[in-house]
Amino acid sequence: KSMNKFLKTCITIFLLFIVSCIQFWCQDVVIGTVTSPQFFFGIFFDNLSLLVAIVSLGLYTNLSDPQVQILGSMPFLFMLFFPTT
Repeated sequence: KSMNKFLKTCITIFLLFIVSCIQFWCQDVVIGTVTSPQFFFGIFFDNLSLLVAIVSLGLYTNLSDPQVQILGSMPFLFMLFFPTT
C-alpha cells in the first residue's frame, strides 16, 4: 500500500516535470532570452513548492477531498496575502 502511494507521488512529480518543460519551452519561444538551466529549475521548483502540500495531504493523510484542497492551497494563499517584498 505504501509502494502504491510512492508510485503515485513519482507519477505526479514526473507530470510536473513535463508541465515545467512545456512551460519553459513556451517561455523560450515567446521571449527567447531565458534559455539557461537556472530558469528551468526556477520554474520547476516554483511549481513544485505549490504542489507538495496538496500531494502530501492527499496521499499521506485521511483527510477528505475538500479539506485537502483547502489546506493544500494555503501556501499559495499565504504568498498572495503575505508577500515578503
